[in-house]
Amino acid sequence: MATPDPVRQRVVAVGASGLARECLDVVEGMTDAGTAIELVGVVDDASSGVSLDRLAVRELAHLYSLDDLGTGADTSVGPVLGVGHRLTRAARVERLDAAGFSSALPVHHGAVLGSVTSVVMRDAPDSVAVKGAPRSW
Repeated sequence: MATPDPVRQRVVAVGASGLARECLDVVEGMTDAGTAIELVGVVDDASSGVSLDRLAVRELAHLYSLDDLGTGADTSVGPVLGVGHRLTRAARVERLDAAGFSSALPVHHGAVLGSVTSVVMRDAPDSVAVKGAPRSW
């Protein structure tokens, strides 16, 4: 009997600059390593032409602005914040929280975690970094 495919966690990157692209590297690495995660695309309120060009090279779509994400969007998609400026990041978190989103918490595929270690978000103790991920990334 075949084992059913695990449910894929759908994520969207918030931000399109350098830090966001580093977050995309982590998510793509997790996908390559077999983690059940799907990168839907990128949302950003102020993408530059250069950032959009760099997303296009990666074949990633700039989906819409953060405002659009909060208006009737699928809240089962987990945002991955790639915003470096702390005040801007805090404002984005506040907007996403108000819209009912729960952030995704990707862990680099090369990270070494102990056998009884879990990674959780400080303000969301029920969140697990990678649900059902194999220990041997």
